[in-house]
Amino acid sequence: MPRGNPIRPARRRQPSRPRASRCGDSLFDASPLGKLELDAEDAIVRANPALGAMLGARPKALVCKDFTGFVASDSLEDFRAFRVRGRDSAELQLQSAAGEPIPARLSLIQSLGRGRALLAVSDLRELEEARTRLNEQERELRAARRQLERSGRREHDYLEIADVIMVGLNTTGEITLLNRRGCELLGYEEHEALRRNWYELVSRGDERREAFQRAIAENQPLPEFVTGTVRTRDGQERQIRWHNMTLRDAHGRIEGTLSSGVDITEQLRTEQRLQRSQAALVNTRQKLDLYESMMVAVVENAADAVLTISPEGLIQTVNRAALRMFGYAEHELVGKHASVLLPPPAHPQHDGKLAGALRDDLGQLVGDGRETFATRSTGENFPVHLSVGDISDSATRVYTGVLRDLTREKQLQKKLQEQEALASLGRMAAVVAHEVRNPLAGISGVIQVFRDRLAPDSPERGVLAEVLSRIDALVETIQELLLYARPRELRPAPVALAELLAQTARLVAEDPRFSAVDVRVTDAGLTLRLDADYFREALLNLMINAAQAMNGNGVIRVTVETLDGLARIRVADNGPGIAPEIREKVFDAFFTTKGRGTGLGLALVKSVVERHGGQVGIECPESGGTVVTLTLPDTGATAQTLSRG
Repeated sequence: MPRGNPIRPARRRQPSRPRASRCGDSLFDASPLGKLELDAEDAIVRANPALGAMLGARPKALVCKDFTGFVASDSLEDFRAFRVRGRDSAELQLQSAAGEPIPARLSLIQSLGRGRALLAVSDLRELEEARTRLNEQERELRAARRQLERSGRREHDYLEIADVIMVGLNTTGEITLLNRRGCELLGYEEHEALRRNWYELVSRGDERREAFQRAIAENQPLPEFVTGTVRTRDGQERQIRWHNMTLRDAHGRIEGTLSSGVDITEQLRTEQRLQRSQAALVNTRQKLDLYESMMVAVVENAADAVLTISPEGLIQTVNRAALRMFGYAEHELVGKHASVLLPPPAHPQHDGKLAGALRDDLGQLVGDGRETFATRSTGENFPVHLSVGDISDSATRVYTGVLRDLTREKQLQKKLQEQEALASLGRMAAVVAHEVRNPLAGISGVIQVFRDRLAPDSPERGVLAEVLSRIDALVETIQELLLYARPRELRPAPVALAELLAQTARLVAEDPRFSAVDVRVTDAGLTLRLDADYFREALLNLMINAAQAMNGNGVIRVTVETLDGLARIRVADNGPGIAPEIREKVFDAFFTTKGRGTGLGLALVKSVVERHGGQVGIECPESGGTVVTLTLPDTGATAQTLSRG
């Protein structure tokens, strides 16, 4: 009689899987199999819709529930053994939220570490129904057998009504009964199969024949349920699940067997396809997890700010660069409207089109790279380049925003423009110096000759003196223009800062216009590598500018200190200060608020300090006056900067 592996319950035929989406969780949700993730305490971390439909509850309502609450009490031990011993699958009795019993098979998809696991749940109710029908048919067959034994006749016609394979064998293995379903499956007519040896005809295999002969010889019944392979007339192999009944005579000796079988070939193939699909699903999930990890690493380490935004304009995720760029913590941005990163509507740098798209339809910005302004958490507005992408699918719509800070780029552009302007200015200054300064020197000499010939009390003498003064001022302007536009190479050398400041203060004091100005110098005894002539000119321009701001009457305080390897020279006056709207312009070339002047004084100061590797800052305290700070590297740093430039 056919034997084989113990009967395995059938699995339901599964529909084809949808193609994997970009979001890894869509594979989880779209699966027709029930799926869930358990933590180490058997609490449900997540569940897909198929499991929710099986258990009669929404997937979100299952989260944080103890899964053992859905396991029937008589299956709890099997479930714990499945979890503790790490088996690949187990058949359990579950119960829905309404208490309905559900026979099911649990399969391990992936162990997630620390007791967590991803599981698949197959509904076996259809298989149980098939088993029930088979048991009913077998009960009918047993009743028929009893009737045949009582009557002594074999009701062959009755066996034909059962939609199962019926095979009867005697003790030598010869076929004594083969119903119509058996003939159809095996491809033999009844008369061709009867009296043929079963093991030679369809169930070839020495092990199966030996097991049958041993059972007959030892008068032991065959296993009640077995699964075996039969070969049809055309050479096909079919998998049959058998239910064996042992027939005995009045003395209890075995006189034959009667077996009913169900063809489970397609079912097994379906199970194999399902197993392959599950393995492919696990492999795809692993690849998606790896891809997701790679993408997260790329986004998190990107130099540009990357945000994901919902169609309603709400920020969903931000990377580290975005947090650095805008100065927010992650929880301060996630869930907020993206317009929080834009200037307020009343600000002149507010981009109305961008704000409208964030409010109404982000899709109109997709593929439209644009330069605009963004706002840091401090309220500072800065230029950015914004590009918007769409990573939506049929189920979810998500937009990405990539912002690059253009502050440094704009500064470099401005500096390049300044350099180009300086180059043009230098060429012009050379022409002016050649065509204007030299003739002015000749004119000045002639006027001095005429002035000296006049009587000391002549009124024309004063007029000529004023003309000479204007010529000297014009020559000084041309000299400043040359110094600013075509500076010579620096000649750095160790300079005692105290001595340089004292010399500059004396020059201010010697100017008759500033006789009422008191320059007070407090020095820290520093020696820096500087171009003394250039730096003296810069300090002189700075002190003269301060004296002019005080209308030639007041105190200029010059202090020197060192901090963190930097030297800071502060020049403070007690004048009226500088209006906020022009503070950023005072170091621009040719900008001046004076009736007369070129506007090159402070621009020259900035140029000299930056060529020495330093920076210039300006502030106006609430108490009044103006403080200009020159920040320079210390001696060693300055020497290195100068040696490179």
